[in-house]
This record gives sequence, C-alpha cells and structure tokens, in this order.
Amino acid sequence: MASSLNSPAVIKAQAFNRIPCEVDLKDLKENKKLFSDEQVAAIIEAHRNGQIKLGRTTKEDLNKILKTNNINLPDVQFSIECDENNTISGIYKGVKHDKQIGEGEFGSVKHLQDIQTGVWVDVLKVMKDSDSIESEVYILRRNQQLKGYSTRINSKGMERGEIAMPRAEGISLYKFLRSGKKMPVARWLDLGIAMLEAYETMHQEYQTLHCDIKPENMNYDPISGKVTPVDHGNSAVVKNVTLGREFCQPRGTRGYMAPESNEKGFYYNEKTEVYGLGQSLKEVFNNAQITKRS
Repeated sequence: MASSLNSPAVIKAQAFNRIPCEVDLKDLKENKKLFSDEQVAAIIEAHRNGQIKLGRTTKEDLNKILKTNNINLPDVQFSIECDENNTISGIYKGVKHDKQIGEGEFGSVKHLQDIQTGVWVDVLKVMKDSDSIESEVYILRRNQQLKGYSTRINSKGMERGEIAMPRAEGISLYKFLRSGKKMPVARWLDLGIAMLEAYETMHQEYQTLHCDIKPENMNYDPISGKVTPVDHGNSAVVKNVTLGREFCQPRGTRGYMAPESNEKGFYYNEKTEVYGLGQSLKEVFNNAQITKRS
C-alpha cells in the first residue's frame, strides 16, 4: 500500500454562500438551495417555454406547470419570483411559517435566493399601504437599490405591492438587543458609532430623511459591524436636510418621535431624527451595561 505521508499537501478553497440567520438549514436541499438541481433545471426550462411569467409564481402553480410538462419530481415547497432581468428566485416562506424577516403595519419581508447560484441576494417586501409603497420605491430607485417592483392581488382580493431590494446583512438590531448577546464594551461603542455613521451617510450623501428611526428599522451585522437603515416607507428626499420639509402630520413610532413632532406645522429635519437615534442609542448602551469604571 503506497504511503501518502510524503505527498505534497493540497489545499482546496471553496466559497460558501452566506445563509441568512432566519433560514432553517432543514429547509435546504443537499446543494444548499431551496430547490434541487433537477427542480432548478425544470423551472428554467419552463421559463424558456414561456410558462413562467414576470413576477410571482406560487408553489401550487409551479407544481402544476412541472406536472403538465410530465416532469416526475417531488413537489416544490417554495414559490418563485422572476424579475425584469429574468433572474428567478425562490421565496423563503413567510409569516405563516414564522420565517419572514420582519412584519408590521406595512406588511412583511421575506428572503429571496437565486435558484441558479444559490446566493441570497435580495429580500422581497410585501407592502399594504400605497403611499408607503411609492415612498419606498422612490428612495430605493434613487439610491440604485431597487431590483424589481410589481403589484398583485392576493387570495383575499386585496392589492399588494412587492418590492425586491438588496439584502442587508445581519439581523434586526431590535432582535439582536433582545437576544441577550454579550460583547465587550468596545464592541458596543463601535455599534453606536456605526449607527451614527449610517444615518450621517443617509442625510449627507443621499439627502434623505428616514422619518422612523428605531432599532426595528436597522440591520446589524455582528461580523462586519455594519449598520444598515431599512424600511423607507416613511422616508423623504429633500434638497437640504438641514432645512428639512414641513409635514402635515407626525411620522414615526411613539417613543422614538421628537416632542416637537406633535406640534402642528413643524419642520422635520435631521435634528428631529436625532431624537429617535438617541433613543435607539440609549437602548444599545443600556444593553452594554456601561458603567463609569468601563
């Protein structure tokens, strides 16, 4: 038997797609995708044949299409979304499975995975309010982050706007703060600085006011330390953020809204947003349990 002790070592590098923390590994196939390689090939062929249209195809309709094509495969478990660039993505579950990224009055957010590459690149935001939809689409398009937008009628006959956008790495800062994670004080301070920098960029580079700053509307990536503002349904673009713009009614979430926002005809600017940012920072530093000695 030949010995391999003296054989040169071969180091093989393999890149793995980063899987969102909300994704249960049991839901993925052996290829780390929502669909098996055979299912992916069948879906792509159906798209080439014109059977899969722009927008969403439910898993029920997708299974009917594959059966019509006499393809004998296990039923697919996820719906798909086809964008204007003909990229097909699997939609990872939703509120019924407690697997959406977030849910609120605006609607819900879900993960999208490119069925061919397996990369989790986008999120699909399903929105209810037409004004919020227009605001979100405008802000994302202005910041070159809009991947796709469409409207559909759901099973209850109600119109829903669906927006595809780049996925912010990490998890909701709200969830992170309530997870009980322990970090050195310096890391908590870095998190606070990252929050300040994220909104300074939004104000100065994008001339955009978020109008609803709170931990639920930030994503925090503990690996890179990056903070990303999310949910722009209330956001506003102004030519000069210092001057701001006048809103007819308060915007934001109680507890994070500046006291002056309840005054009629007030001017909302980045100074108004400092209150919500300050309240969020207070939660971060309360979590850090920073003392005088620290």
